[in-house]
Amino acid sequence: MKIKNVKNCIAILALMLMGAVAAVDASEPEKKYSIAKITFIGNVRVPEKKIREMLSIKEGMKLSLRELEFSIKVSKAKMEGSGLFMFIEMNYETRDDATCNIIISMGENVMMLDIIGLEEGAFTRFSSISEKSPDFGFMVGLKSQSLYFRFPYWLGSPLDLATTVTHHSYKIPFYTLKEYDYEAASGRAALSMSVLRNWKIKVPAMFRYNIKSDTKTVNTSDLSTGLETLLDFSHYKDVIYAGFDLNAAVYQGIVKFPYTMTSAGVNVYVKPAKWEEIILRGRYRSTVNGNIPDYLLYRIDNEYQIHGQITNHYFGRNSVVLNAENWIRDIVTVPSSITNIHFNLLAYVDLAMAGDQIVAIHRDTWNLSTGGAISVEFSAPLNLALQVGYGHELWQNTGGQFYVKMGYEYRKGNFFE
Repeated sequence: MKIKNVKNCIAILALMLMGAVAAVDASEPEKKYSIAKITFIGNVRVPEKKIREMLSIKEGMKLSLRELEFSIKVSKAKMEGSGLFMFIEMNYETRDDATCNIIISMGENVMMLDIIGLEEGAFTRFSSISEKSPDFGFMVGLKSQSLYFRFPYWLGSPLDLATTVTHHSYKIPFYTLKEYDYEAASGRAALSMSVLRNWKIKVPAMFRYNIKSDTKTVNTSDLSTGLETLLDFSHYKDVIYAGFDLNAAVYQGIVKFPYTMTSAGVNVYVKPAKWEEIILRGRYRSTVNGNIPDYLLYRIDNEYQIHGQITNHYFGRNSVVLNAENWIRDIVTVPSSITNIHFNLLAYVDLAMAGDQIVAIHRDTWNLSTGGAISVEFSAPLNLALQVGYGHELWQNTGGQFYVKMGYEYRKGNFFE
C-alpha cells in the first residue's frame, strides 16, 4: 500500500514538472522593439554626431524593454561622464507596430572647463560655444607653459585634430653630481577618432627643440611619432557598480634620438556605494631600444602622481606604478545658485619603482607612499576641483610632502592633450 502511494506521488510530481516545463515552453518570447528614431533636444554647441558616439543605442537596433532600459542607463552615464551637460533626460515611447522612439533632452554647459593637474601648474581646456570653432586651452606653470587647440571633426571627417605648443624650463636633479638645467620648446599634433563606441585611437607627432641642456643635446631637435589606443568602459560603474579602461601606446623617435618607447595601463573602478568609489591602477612603461637622454626618461614622482618626497628609484628606462584610492564622495554638499560645492575625502597608497631594470617588490628598491587629501569640487557649469593633501614615502625613508592641486585628473591615456 505504501509502495503504491509512493508511486502515485512520483507520477503526480512528474506530471506537475512536465506541465511546468510545457508552460515555460508555451510562454511567448520577450517582445523586441526596433529603434525607429532618436531625437535630440537642447544641443546647440555639442554636435549630434558627438552625442551619438556616447550612446549604446542606435536606430535599427532591436531590443527588449529590459535591454532598452539598461542601454539607456549606460548611455546616460557616459554622457554625464563627459562633463558636457548640466542635465540629461532620456525617455522612450513604444508603439503597437513594435517600434520605439527615443527622446534625449539636455542642457549644455555654456563653457566647460577641464583642468588637468600637472606638477606646479594646471592645464585648462575650454570647449568653445560654437561647434564650428576649435576648443582651446592654456597651461601656466613654473616649469611649463602651453597653448592648446583642438579641431573637432576636422575638415568634416570623423577625425579630431589636437595641437599643443609648449615651453619647458626646469632643473632636474638626476644624480647628486649631475643636474640638468634644461630648456626646450615643443609642439605636438595628433589625429584621433573613435573606432568603436568605446574604443579610441590616436596618432601623435611630436617635435622638440632643445634650447639648452648638456653638451650633447644643446641646440638640437628631435622628432617622434606613435600610436595611442584606449578601450573605455569606466562609465559602467554608474550602472553596474564596476567599470574599467585599458590604454596602451608606442612612440618611435625618428631623428637625433631613435628610441622606441611603450606603455600600457589598466584602471579598475568599483563603486560599492553611491558615496564611495575605489580605484585600482597599474601602469608599465619601457624604453625598448635606442639611446635616449635622461630628461626624456620616465619619472614616477610627477608623471604618475606618486605622493611624498620621492628621490630614489624614480626615473629610468622602465617603470611600474601601482595605486589604490578610496574616495568618500559628498561628505558635505553646499548648494548655490551658480553651482553646487561638494566636499570629498581621499585615502591612497602608491607603490612604484623606476630604473634600468624592474626587480621584484622589495623595500630596498621600491617606493611606498601613503596619505590622504580633501577635495572641493564645483559641479557644472564650472567643473572645477581643488585638492589639498599630504603624502609620505615609507620604504626609502625620503619623507613627506604637502601638495595643492587644482583640476581634475585624467588617467585614461593621453587623450586630452
